[in-house]
Amino acid sequence: MKKVESDLRIIQLIDSISIGGGAERLVIDICKELLNRPAIEIRLVVLNDSRYYGDENEDLWEKKMPDLIKPNLCKSNLCFSFIGFSKSDSKQFDQFLHDFKPHVIHSHLIQSELISRNKLIPGVKYFTHLHDNMPLFKSFKFEHFLSRLEISNMFIKRWLIRRYKQSNNHFFSISQDTFDFFGKQLPNELSQNIISFPNAIDTSRFGLQESKVKLSELHINLLSIGSLVPKKNHVFLVRVVSKLVQLGYHPMLRILGDGSERHTIQSLIESLKLSKHVLLLGYTDTVEDEVKRADIYVHSATYEPFGISIVEAMASGLPVVCLNGRGNVSLIDEGKNGFLVDSMDVDEFVGKILLLNNNLLLLREMGEYAIQFAQKYDIKQYVDRLIYNYRSIS
Repeated sequence: MKKVESDLRIIQLIDSISIGGGAERLVIDICKELLNRPAIEIRLVVLNDSRYYGDENEDLWEKKMPDLIKPNLCKSNLCFSFIGFSKSDSKQFDQFLHDFKPHVIHSHLIQSELISRNKLIPGVKYFTHLHDNMPLFKSFKFEHFLSRLEISNMFIKRWLIRRYKQSNNHFFSISQDTFDFFGKQLPNELSQNIISFPNAIDTSRFGLQESKVKLSELHINLLSIGSLVPKKNHVFLVRVVSKLVQLGYHPMLRILGDGSERHTIQSLIESLKLSKHVLLLGYTDTVEDEVKRADIYVHSATYEPFGISIVEAMASGLPVVCLNGRGNVSLIDEGKNGFLVDSMDVDEFVGKILLLNNNLLLLREMGEYAIQFAQKYDIKQYVDRLIYNYRSIS
């Protein structure tokens, strides 16, 4: 990290960056932008170096990051018994805090929350990034008394809320859906500390691509980005492609991401004889290059807290067809930058794709509007707001 005369020392804390999902990509972009700001010193801290989905591309994100933001690994762990008693091993993180003496700790994801709130430091400002509606915070119901996990979660939630109150914790909410969820789950004195803070991207990495010449109206190039996990619902997109083939089109769907559902999705592709139409490409750090191949971005998540990949696609001039994942609703200006499909109806989803594909003028107009729309999610303005909150909140 570069040495500067700083009056604001910030830790961006996250469980791990190995998976390269939306939260991880946002943290990296925040760190890159903060490096350019005067009088600020920034550290990226991770609590483990675990690999989630095997060895393929396991160190992609660490290798590609500039030296100035290489993550500081502080292996730490905090475990709770089902009745709420905790046992911690946070010596490395505690030592890092002692040496760096941060003014701000901005935490992402649950393990980072627990570790950073275990030993509160007087004078430090604590910020929680609400990346989704954490199951830990859902309302406790009578039937949960039959589950040791739910009972444990109840104690952990109470423990965290006590720490939040003690530290005057503030919260950045990435969507209205998440804002509403935590507004109900947190006590009033904390819910008033929730700040609406939609995610952002580095829009300079993207931009309108050169006009593509379609081979024919029958050829459709689709792109989807997301971890191959159940909630991302990629099997739905495979069935969408199958329907397009049945209608006589020649679709090509490229899926970026990896995860526990890869084998299931690949098996479905093979059983439907779609190996020439659907490609599982794994992780990549050059999303902008893959976008150049596409005509339309498709997104099938049944629950999407925000949708960074949707904004990336829009910033590249791609109109979007997506399912209603609640948190992504605010990203779709219906009929202007994309279409939102409320039900998992393959025929309706296919219809929206063909509405775009079969009208080149509409495709281009919506792509141009998508670029304009994405600009309000640029990382520079986002970090301006972050710094203002870091400095102004007491």
